Amino acid sequence: MRSRATEAGRYTPSLFTQSLMRVSNALRRVQKSEVTAVEDFERWQLRWTARRDQIARRLTLIDSQLQELVDCRNQPPQLMLHAPQLQLADPFDSF
Repeated sequence: MRSRATEAGRYTPSLFTQSLMRVSNALRRVQKSEVTAVEDFERWQLRWTARRDQIARRLTLIDSQLQELVDCRNQPPQLMLHAPQLQLADPFDSF
């Protein structure tokens, strides 16, 4: 395939060459966006795995705390007496 030259001596690609260049550029963009999508998915997957593990740990902790409450309720209640403290006035404060 020969290239065409304009009157000024500049190269002008043929329609076929222009089409190939557009297809090549489009292919590069698609490949780049595919790589970006794969990287985004891998990042999302790592974040989700870490978040899932964090949620699992929290649920385990909550479950153990609830179990402790249930175990405490099975014990008989303990009686606690509370007596207010009396404060006596100092007889020498009036002087």
